[in-house]
Amino acid sequence: MSFKQQDALNSEMSRLFGTADGRVGGFLFFLYQKLLELSDNAYFVRWRSAKRIATGGDVKHWEKSADAIFKKFKISDASYKNSQSRSEKLIFALETYFSLIIESFLSNLEYKNHSFSANIYHWWKEIAEKDFQKNFASQRSWIAKNVARMIGSEKFQNLESGCDLFGNLYASILPTSARKQLGEFYTPSWLAKRLLDFADFDASGESRLLDPACGSGTFLLAAICRMVRAGQNSQQIAKRIAGYDVNPIAVLMTTANVAFALREEKSPPILLTPTIRCYDSIQNLSPFDEPKTRQTSEKFDYVVGNPPWLTWDKLPADYRKRTESLWRRYGLFNLSGKEARYGGAKKELAQLMIASASENFLKPHGKLAMVLPQTIFQNGKNGEGFRRFGGVDAAYMLRVLRVDDFSAFRVFSDASTKAATIVFENGKSTEYPVSYFRWLTPEQCETCQASPIVPERGGSAWQILSQNTQLSQRSYASKPSDYRAILGANTGGANGVYWVEILAENANGNATIRNLAQCGKLQIPAIETEIESGLLYPLLRWKDVKRYSAVPSAFLILAQDAQKRVGLSLETMTEKYPKTLAYLRRFETLLRNRAAFQKFYNNAPFYSMYNVSTETAAPIKVVWRRMDSQIRAAVVQSAWRKEPCVATFRFCKPIIPQETCSMIAAACVEEANYLAAMLNSAAIQRCAAAFSVKSGKGFGSPGMLNHLPIFRFDPQRKEHQTLAELGAFADKHCGRESDCANEFTEIAAIAESLISGY
Repeated sequence: MSFKQQDALNSEMSRLFGTADGRVGGFLFFLYQKLLELSDNAYFVRWRSAKRIATGGDVKHWEKSADAIFKKFKISDASYKNSQSRSEKLIFALETYFSLIIESFLSNLEYKNHSFSANIYHWWKEIAEKDFQKNFASQRSWIAKNVARMIGSEKFQNLESGCDLFGNLYASILPTSARKQLGEFYTPSWLAKRLLDFADFDASGESRLLDPACGSGTFLLAAICRMVRAGQNSQQIAKRIAGYDVNPIAVLMTTANVAFALREEKSPPILLTPTIRCYDSIQNLSPFDEPKTRQTSEKFDYVVGNPPWLTWDKLPADYRKRTESLWRRYGLFNLSGKEARYGGAKKELAQLMIASASENFLKPHGKLAMVLPQTIFQNGKNGEGFRRFGGVDAAYMLRVLRVDDFSAFRVFSDASTKAATIVFENGKSTEYPVSYFRWLTPEQCETCQASPIVPERGGSAWQILSQNTQLSQRSYASKPSDYRAILGANTGGANGVYWVEILAENANGNATIRNLAQCGKLQIPAIETEIESGLLYPLLRWKDVKRYSAVPSAFLILAQDAQKRVGLSLETMTEKYPKTLAYLRRFETLLRNRAAFQKFYNNAPFYSMYNVSTETAAPIKVVWRRMDSQIRAAVVQSAWRKEPCVATFRFCKPIIPQETCSMIAAACVEEANYLAAMLNSAAIQRCAAAFSVKSGKGFGSPGMLNHLPIFRFDPQRKEHQTLAELGAFADKHCGRESDCANEFTEIAAIAESLISGY
């Protein structure tokens, strides 16, 4: 199907069923209100359970989704706030409307053999109220007329097989912000076609293909197109494909799309029934069918798809409990309590989907091909169990045939998530190096090789090197630095409380401040007040850090005992900083409710801040940004308050970076300049890119130093002293290329020489 045809179809579908017609919003609100009046029946409970598994169980995400839907359809209900149940019922009402469109479409195609066990509209049949039935029937009639008009149009009649009729309509009805909150992003058709290429899908034979997380059916449609071109008829194709999804609305979309793709040009049409079902591929059971038919033992030659992009901590608590044994069975849940505490529990659900699907659905020597987050390959502990790919002692064993990295550009139009694809062969162990293709554009790729950073440790994060990388450069790539880095100060989401600007200063050592209320995740009122200047420190934010230049743009209230790593005692605050304490008490409830505070500092003073130590307040340090596209390091030193409002008041304080920056405390300025020169060098940039994804969460993190070959500064070594001098020159000129071109060339050469001998 051409892009022109798809655009015309999308436009027509949106015109007929989109939000422009006011009756859609009215019908949606009518269904929503009816749901609030009724008790939840068994079907709604099952739908809600399946929907939470598919989209995550975070209450805030559901509330934000409901907010976007109310706004888009110009309807309102203030009581949905803080109510996940009401938010879910609004989405159920919206999916009811959407399912009626699909049901009418299938009826027009005389598709009689599909199961409505997953059809959302089924629940409404139980309501016998005349007024409700009349309104419901009227809306169904309006939808049926529009569907008939669409099917009878020339645009529709000329459509080729393999088009997604409903994915784009669903995306246009459900607001973009709501889909982001619920994680509902459908695979672009070009990526589905590319993945079938990577897996060498045999369209002409009898091999069978399953998509265990089928969404709107993109992968199945791509396979059908290939089989049609290979000369296979609808009956042959229907026997060769299957699609599962735990999300009921996704199953309906796939059913309709596949029904249209397999239609026969006869009157009446012959529509065959492939295996499309509402099914939890991870647990290998159906949430809707009778117990005796809940599990399947079907095996396939190809298992392809795009599993849900959810992390362990975002899954509903009951689903985490039900699947914990599977995480452990496949060796995926291998973190200590401390590792989980520091964010290690953000394991991708895609890992479990791949392991479970390979054991339950894949034939021996069959191929499994999936879309997944690229960070799985380089995110340290979170992906360690997955990167063992089974092994001889696990319940499954997979050999990686190839990985294709698309993180250099946006794959999903509405999300910046970095995507990759992987192809496995079942029943064999992975051999390194793995063929790794880094796509710079959709048409141009760089051939690379991937290997474990620590070969002797199973599941080690990967280093990814271009095939053009010299062997001498590969030899030092996995050696750790002599330095340790830490993150900057973390307010726990309360930046708007701790981040301030100074409006005025006086000779008594006090300052009039205004908090930067708009910063951070929490809603915080703006306040102007006077506090003691003793706890005000220059704040270095992410945006303030550049290559060889870092200038603070705000101030931080740091009421912290850096040695004990908790807030100053209430006695100290009352005696020395009563005005600051009074300011902080205005936010006491909010600060006590911070997740990090409740998790780590429940018995500490309520204003305690996370991740603040004596190193944080070091007078000299090297700072760089995390989640950046390259390492941009700069030297920072204790700063004098310049241009005070009152000439008699000045202070010198260490500069405090925020937690989106990494830092190393340095013993002297020379050491700091040496480190900045090394970190900014081309050689270190190349090493950093080999071990983590540019702009990804792990890029520039403190753990990066575990893989960067940087010697500790030795003033007796000529190369170190020269780098320190060159770094100082670059710092003086703020890293301007026009002033430092020769120095940068010399830095590159010295750094390359140093790490070659590391």
